[in-house]
Amino acid sequence: MEEPQTSSDEFERLNNLKRYSIIGSNQNATFDQLTHLASTICDTPVALISFLDRETQWVKSSIGIELDSFSRQVSVCTVTIEQEGLLEIQDLEDEKFLPYNEFLKNAGFRFYAGLPIKTPEGFNIGTICVLDYVTRKLTPEQVVALTKIRQQIEELISIRKEYRSNLEGFKNTEKVNLQRHQDIIYKAKTKAMAELSAGLTFRIKGHLKIIENAVNILEDDQKNSEDHSQMSLLKRASNDISGILNSLEKFIQTENEKGTKPLDLGTVLQEVIQHLEYLFKKIDITLKTEITSDIICIGNSSQLMAAFYAILVNAIEAVDSLEKREIRVTLTLEDHVAVVKVCDSGIGVAEAIRPFIFQPFFTTKGELSLGIGLSLALTILKRHSGNLILEKDKNPTVFRMELPVP
Repeated sequence: MEEPQTSSDEFERLNNLKRYSIIGSNQNATFDQLTHLASTICDTPVALISFLDRETQWVKSSIGIELDSFSRQVSVCTVTIEQEGLLEIQDLEDEKFLPYNEFLKNAGFRFYAGLPIKTPEGFNIGTICVLDYVTRKLTPEQVVALTKIRQQIEELISIRKEYRSNLEGFKNTEKVNLQRHQDIIYKAKTKAMAELSAGLTFRIKGHLKIIENAVNILEDDQKNSEDHSQMSLLKRASNDISGILNSLEKFIQTENEKGTKPLDLGTVLQEVIQHLEYLFKKIDITLKTEITSDIICIGNSSQLMAAFYAILVNAIEAVDSLEKREIRVTLTLEDHVAVVKVCDSGIGVAEAIRPFIFQPFFTTKGELSLGIGLSLALTILKRHSGNLILEKDKNPTVFRMELPVP
């Protein structure tokens, strides 16, 4: 026997059935009460509430018989959902309903009466039917009562769908509010950190200048090699502190900068790579790039350069001490999102520290490293409605930057 054909109308009907999430859902006591009522009023031993997908009739509630599902190929209800009113078969020996009466005849039934269950959108997605083992006919009063029961089922599935929709909307609203709350907290922390950094930078720079001047004087007056060694250590420490303060100033600058405009991301990224070209050559790093042109986003050029710079410097530091030093930079467009990936051949990010790598001041590079690069990049990308994630933690390590494209 051939399978039911899926016409355009049937396709829409199946989509409508899917939106009600009835098939595969839990049992419902109200459905059971309505099948019991239909059986009692119509004076039949069996009543069913069923819903029909493309190939199967799923029994949602039954009385007088235990059924979960059966094929639509042997289901009289397949005929019922194709009409608006009552389908009543007083004797299932009637050949007009072959082959659909095969299942019922084999089960010993002789009488069938069913009504289609219609959704507010106008699609017949199921049936309420009553069955008997003898030939018979429903009275007009029984037909009216069965019609009323059908209306109750239709109201029940509509209320159930509305409840599920409202519940899902509430969950989505909760997610949005939670994300908004987290963004507000993150921005507040970032702003507070910038203000603190500005104050610290101002205070430390004055003292650092005094140290630098003293070092220069002592270097001129050095007496022996031991003094020279100590001066070299002091000067290196001074330079490291200067580097930390420069990072802080860069963070403060990006926090305070305003103004956005259309930008060619490929151009911005290439400019950052050119700035770092001397480092790639100095450390002998193999750099590979695949940068798609003409990807335009709305943003602040200097801020995005700072973000790209921070991630690239992080990759350079990851491979600096290794034999195999490789970095790969790609820019692609994925469904209206510009994606920049920076891959490096470093040892990767240990599982224990993954939750902390984007936190301000977290670093694994020693006491004199500020650990602000990843946090700075994330802050900038978030400000541009983008994101920064650790896509792969090793072999290779991959940081993924995302920016929306209009």
